[in-house]
Amino acid sequence: MIFLTFTVLALIGLTTPCNVGVPHESSTLNVPRLASSTGTQVYLGLENPASCGGYLQNYTICYYNRNAGVSVYPGELSIWEVGPGLSNGFRVYDKIIESVLNLPLTINNTCGIDPVVTPISDAPDPDPAVEIVCMYYCLPETSTVLVKPGSVVGILYPEGVGYGRGQILTRHTLQTVGTCVGIDFRFSLGDLVRVSCRLVPANTTTALLAGAGIEPIYCPELSLQYGSINISGPYSYGTGIEYTCQTGFQLVGVSSQICLSSGNWSDELPYCNVLNCTDPGVPSNGNHDLRSFTNGSSGVFYCDNGFTLSGNRLITCYRGIWNAPVPDCVPLVPTTSVPNSKIGLIAGLAVSTILVFIITMILVIVIVIFRNKIKKIKKQNCDVDMIETNESPAYNLLNNDDDDDDDMQYNQTYDREMRTYATILSLDENYARIEDY
Repeated sequence: MIFLTFTVLALIGLTTPCNVGVPHESSTLNVPRLASSTGTQVYLGLENPASCGGYLQNYTICYYNRNAGVSVYPGELSIWEVGPGLSNGFRVYDKIIESVLNLPLTINNTCGIDPVVTPISDAPDPDPAVEIVCMYYCLPETSTVLVKPGSVVGILYPEGVGYGRGQILTRHTLQTVGTCVGIDFRFSLGDLVRVSCRLVPANTTTALLAGAGIEPIYCPELSLQYGSINISGPYSYGTGIEYTCQTGFQLVGVSSQICLSSGNWSDELPYCNVLNCTDPGVPSNGNHDLRSFTNGSSGVFYCDNGFTLSGNRLITCYRGIWNAPVPDCVPLVPTTSVPNSKIGLIAGLAVSTILVFIITMILVIVIVIFRNKIKKIKKQNCDVDMIETNESPAYNLLNNDDDDDDDMQYNQTYDREMRTYATILSLDENYARIEDY
């Protein structure tokens, strides 16, 4: 069985750069699946959809026989493309009419490779297979059958399938996706062209031992500056891509493209153009000096008389967005000012108050000093008045008539002393008033 697996895979991989529905083999083979013997039967192999798009080149077919040398059961082997969409839990597939290969083969076009027949001696009961036959079929060189990525291989039995002849269906323990058993058919001019399958395969253990080789058709690699493409390359025939620009850029051109069979894209490559900004507007009681709103342009805001800016004075356009909101113009808050005349008056009053205070303090100091002197003088005078002697000035003034000059000098001296005494008494009285006050 290991030799059989190697032979089949080597046969498929000789000239097929891209495969779809490659047959599966394992070390434990069960008997072929017995399908209904009447009615239309469609089985789609979902395990290995086409990994690329291009020209269909060949088929690889393996089938089990209960009786050695029996040909494969009659049916139509073909490629099915994924339909336009999903609905009601079903996946739709459309048959490529040009890809139909009728079984058993009526034309010996095996690309010069003879069929490989491997006997089976250890298949389990009941009804064990005795051999497996694998053959390689090449389409004509003039064939232009195109296959898109995601397509699958399918077998159609218009009148059902019996068990007595070779059958390409088998139960397979390594099958992970399985074979979709068509349950909803659509015909066109008597030919089945569409089938619907549930998203969860009806039977995940049934394998379709058939595959196909595809010659890829590739379109040029693409890149989008300031943007991205939803899938990475390589891009083969039938591949659809979508373009997206970065934030701050706008897509100019088509948003999607498809790789054509010519190897060219369906449209010219778009580009991402940087966005410009819209007019930011002006604040109430203000304006700006903007002359352009293109990317990178800047402008300054200013306010009318009596208003001041609250916010950014300068704004700049960057990829369609201003870097700051429009500022506001708010009223100026009036400041309280004192007229010059009042300032002079207040200053004059302050100076006068200070001068009065200084003069008062000087007077107090002078009075205190003189008060002490007055007390001393009063004490001395009182002592003189209370003691009469021949040396007293009054006595000399009354008794010395002979010396007029001395009398005059005495009178002058006496007069000064009396005036001084009177002044001291007056100051003393004023000081007493101040103390009482």
